[in-house]
Amino acid sequence: MILNESGLAYFSRPGGFLKISGKTFQPDFFPSSGGEFLFGRYNELIGAEEKVLARIIEILPKEKS
Repeated sequence: MILNESGLAYFSRPGGFLKISGKTFQPDFFPSSGGEFLFGRYNELIGAEEKVLARIIEILPKEKS
């Protein structure tokens, strides 16, 4: 990870978890969920003096059957 290689001190602060309908979330780069739900989380990377370095939403692809 770029931050680890840079030596910049930071920590991760998860903010919550989410559940999204596969019918609602269908970007071209993401495999179709077939109408089921997708799960993810909201996270922040925090640096010196509690400064937010990044806000991240991660969404997991549907598990293959």
